[in-house]
Amino acid sequence: MNRFTLENYFQLHDGKAIDFRIRANKVNELETVNTSQRDQLFKRVEELEQFQREYETAQEYERDRS
Repeated sequence: MNRFTLENYFQLHDGKAIDFRIRANKVNELETVNTSQRDQLFKRVEELEQFQREYETAQEYERDRS
């Protein structure tokens, strides 16, 4: 996965005066996006783990019935 890092952001603006507040806002924006993506991934992992538990329970039930 290609990640746009803060270093990339500053390289794009090399040699140009950038207001510090703009940079701070960009950092906050990037952190928010990363947090959101991380939260989505954690949620997906939890869903997959729950599915796995339900599947294993169903398998055990089928084994016990036969």
